[in-house]
Amino acid sequence: AIIQFADTSEVGVRLDEEWVWNLIHLQEQTEEHSILLIEATRQFDNISIVNYQGEIVDKVNLNNFLSRHSKGYIFLKKGSKPMYHKYSSAEECIKSAFPYFGLDSLLLEETEIDLEIPS
Repeated sequence: AIIQFADTSEVGVRLDEEWVWNLIHLQEQTEEHSILLIEATRQFDNISIVNYQGEIVDKVNLNNFLSRHSKGYIFLKKGSKPMYHKYSSAEECIKSAFPYFGLDSLLLEETEIDLEIPS
């Protein structure tokens, strides 16, 4: 799962149009690869990880991350250490997330396509 989080109670942290577009773009990318995406802006001590059938598959507490980071992404995978990624564009997030989830080859394929020169 990827959790896009922001502690909106902290001064200076706001959710704008970019936040919404990042979430939409991430949703498109993650659904294709069965990676769950969760948005969290409150109740950080009890965040439900919900699968595509609407079932809660896990609960997490982000309070320890909030002491250091007020906005960003957390990558979670069973059997792996959670990873924090600073808040950035959806594209930057995906570049870090895919290797974490073992999808490195997808980034390579996309890069090769992007580098093709039309004749």
